[in-house]
Amino acid sequence: MLLRLFLLFTILPSFELWLLFQVKDQIGLLETIWIVVITGMVGASMAKAQGLMVLQDLQEQSKKGIPPTQTLVEGVLVLIGGVLLVTPGILTDAFGFSLIIPFTRRLWAPAVRSWFGKRFTANSSIQFTTFSGQAS
Repeated sequence: MLLRLFLLFTILPSFELWLLFQVKDQIGLLETIWIVVITGMVGASMAKAQGLMVLQDLQEQSKKGIPPTQTLVEGVLVLIGGVLLVTPGILTDAFGFSLIIPFTRRLWAPAVRSWFGKRFTANSSIQFTTFSGQAS
C-alpha cells in the first residue's frame, strides 16, 4: 500500500512533469500551456454534462425500481475523470477523457465493479442491498 501511494504521489507527477517538458520542447511553451488550459476547461465541461446524464439515468432507474449499480459505478468514474482532467498532465488527461467519454467509460465499468467486488465479499461486514422505495 505504501509503495502504491509513493508511486501515485511522486513517480506519476514526476513523469507527467517530464512529459510536459517534452511536449514544450516539441511545440513550444505557450502551446503547451494552452493545451493544459483547454483540456481542463473542456474536461470540466464534459464532466458536468456527463455527470448530469448519469444523475438522470440514476433517477430513471430509481423510479423503475432497477438497482443502479452500473450507473453508480459510471458516476464515480465521471467524478474521477473530471478530477484527472483538471489536473495538469498528458497521461492524466488521456485517462480522464477515457473515464468521461460514455463508450470508453462503459469499458472501464466492469473492471471497476470486479475490483470492488473482490474487496467487498459476502463474508465482509459490508453488504449492499437494493432499495425499492416501497414501505413494507
